[in-house]
Amino acid sequence: MAVSELQVIQSTLERAARRRRWARGLRGMWVGLLAGACSVASVDGRLSPLALPLWMLPLAALIPIPCLLIGFVVGGWRKVSLAQIARWWMVANIFRNASALLWR
Repeated sequence: MAVSELQVIQSTLERAARRRRWARGLRGMWVGLLAGACSVASVDGRLSPLALPLWMLPLAALIPIPCLLIGFVVGGWRKVSLAQIARWWMVANIFRNASALLWR
């Protein structure tokens, strides 16, 4: 049974959409890590001047873990439509082809 060109294009766009969603999730994870690191630095910076209990330091070290997970979920939450992926694909290829022509 032969696969039509439309089905090939659609399956390629679906794979690209999954990759883009994972990439957005990973980007969100890094933002969550940054937020967690900033909160650890904030707690650590307040530890000395305010004389907070010492048990707060290991607790603060655990803050980035849920921030990572929340960032990953928030980053990859929304599904991207195939039309939006097709537009992204076209723009990326236009820029790739233009840069290849410029560097010849």
